[in-house]
Amino acid sequence: GDSAEVASYVADMPGRLEYAFDAYTIALPRGDDALLSEQSTLIGPGSVRLTAPTGVVNVAILKVNRASGRDPNKVQGSPAPDSTEPAPAPTIVSVPQTRSVARGGTTTLFVSASGDDLSYQWKKNGVDISGATSAGLPLQNATGADEGNYTVVISNSEGSVTSDPIVVAVKMPAVPTGVYRINNSAGATGHDVALTGFSIDQHEVTKAFWDEVYAWAVNNGYSFTNAGIAEGPEHPVHSVNWYDCVKWANALSERDGHTPCYYTDNNCTQVYRTGEVDLTNYNVRWNVDGYRLPTESEWEVAARGGLEGSKYAWGESASTSKANFDQSLHGATLPVGSYPSTGYGLYEIGGNLREWVWDRNGSGSYGFNFKEIFIDPNGSNNFIIDSNTTAFWEPNTRAYTPIYGDDEELKTIYSTDGTNWVMKKTILLHKPTTVSGAQNELKGEHSSSANYYADCKIKFFYEDETSQFSANQTQWHVSWVQKNYPNPSPGKLVTKIEIWLRQNYSADSTEAFARKTHLYDSTAKFISLKLEKPLIEEQSTTHFCVNLDMGREEGDSFWFELFEGDQNQTYTDQDIGKVLPLPGNITKPDQLRVYTRAKSTSPTIGSTILKSVYFRSFYNSAIQNPKGLWVTVASERVLRDNHYAEGLQYLSKRNFSSPGNRYSTVGFRLVQRP
Repeated sequence: GDSAEVASYVADMPGRLEYAFDAYTIALPRGDDALLSEQSTLIGPGSVRLTAPTGVVNVAILKVNRASGRDPNKVQGSPAPDSTEPAPAPTIVSVPQTRSVARGGTTTLFVSASGDDLSYQWKKNGVDISGATSAGLPLQNATGADEGNYTVVISNSEGSVTSDPIVVAVKMPAVPTGVYRINNSAGATGHDVALTGFSIDQHEVTKAFWDEVYAWAVNNGYSFTNAGIAEGPEHPVHSVNWYDCVKWANALSERDGHTPCYYTDNNCTQVYRTGEVDLTNYNVRWNVDGYRLPTESEWEVAARGGLEGSKYAWGESASTSKANFDQSLHGATLPVGSYPSTGYGLYEIGGNLREWVWDRNGSGSYGFNFKEIFIDPNGSNNFIIDSNTTAFWEPNTRAYTPIYGDDEELKTIYSTDGTNWVMKKTILLHKPTTVSGAQNELKGEHSSSANYYADCKIKFFYEDETSQFSANQTQWHVSWVQKNYPNPSPGKLVTKIEIWLRQNYSADSTEAFARKTHLYDSTAKFISLKLEKPLIEEQSTTHFCVNLDMGREEGDSFWFELFEGDQNQTYTDQDIGKVLPLPGNITKPDQLRVYTRAKSTSPTIGSTILKSVYFRSFYNSAIQNPKGLWVTVASERVLRDNHYAEGLQYLSKRNFSSPGNRYSTVGFRLVQRP
């Protein structure tokens, strides 16, 4: 029966206050007195909670009117004087169901309840939280360890009640895997970078968060050059150098149970904890789950938030409502979250502080570097194929689909198979496919007798749901011999095959073996191109791109296959011209095969003419190593962003600082691999 009304309301920054009363939320815009009269009375059985953006000063005065007979001086309320009714048992009025908080950020879990003389006990995943005995539970400097299900037990002399769980998630905004164009503001064309997905801090690291991890670190073998400075606990920490930030990232990783990223040896066995060591890319474990500084490319992609060609993280114009810089006239940092988020939900990605990133200064730090690295048998720079060079096309005896078979060794087992035909393997094709036949290697084996052999046949399954066996192939003795199994209905599209084996000698020491089963299509032809391996080894290749200069008609098709020794990976027509990551089984490719199936009977007759093949090797991208090119100058680190003491600069503008310096306007935020 109580009621409340807004007596006065003041807010000095853009934002709004929310009055949560029972199941209702009423939002008041900043300083709009005309609307206060329309939203002034809040009636309900619970309490009133006011929330506002972090760092914004808001003041509201509520006038609470007690129901008749209730003590106006007792916060929890009480029965009317001389009432004979017992005090009510606790009742939960409202409690949130979920709460998300940025890593390193702060939030408070509130419960609203009715009843007299209430006591509270918060629990996490069913276990009491020591000291958590009030209506609000603050979570400060949140990390992954704070995630979980929170409940609160509310009690008085008349009983107790347990709230529904509040699911707390600690989040870092995610940037998805992709190829991004950066450095393309201020009229520059920019360049592409390929990045594996990562998460990045929503805010610059605050002083409160820095201090918490710093205290743990110095008690666990870490040392720092600078202790960090800030204008307040929720302001970003500054006056720390590059080495401090890298070691702090390692300390946070270790404290929270993640694998550190930075090491002092190239084998990555000695965690970097002390001193000022000029680490190189070989001292980083890029694929572990620990925290690290973003690379320059990662920082700009995250800052752009999906925008291309824009000058700033939010668009084309500098704005005092978007960033804290000299024209904003604050003259100092502001608490994190004081300005609206951009793109991927990042705050103060422009303004407040400059930020340390990983890369050193150098043009290779932010360029896609590549080599066109094919030679042809005649030694020219590009492999030219036209009507005068048909001899270079070879019949295709390999599969053209990504699922074409494998090198697995199959064998009969006499104790269960005897001398019967037994189906040993099924190979499914990713789509109905033209298959001329299959090929494998076959041998028989016996410890003493020469009177033995192995049989193999292939069963072809067709799109029309029929099937046929190939002719049987036989191999005597223990030598591996290549065998071919022509498709008995080559005009039908194949959906799968089965491999059948038998051995003819009735002894458990005799078995039939098959291996290296592949499908082929003799209507297709290919060209093998040799990679210049020294050029590949020049840098750490992570991505590649195959471009074909060709003429084609509808019905013509091309695809390609990448090799390293016996390892190979097949790619489709749709992969031509794309920047692709190297597959897991290939790190230094040494051969490329380009396949064609022409609408005409010959790939060089008619319009299907493959003129040139280009293979580009990229080493400034991010599958195994999202680094820039490492230069020999050890004194420079890249700084991104601008700060409150300077006018905003374009995203493509680069500022530099020595890693050992502790500029007062330099802070940082971290990234993490998923």
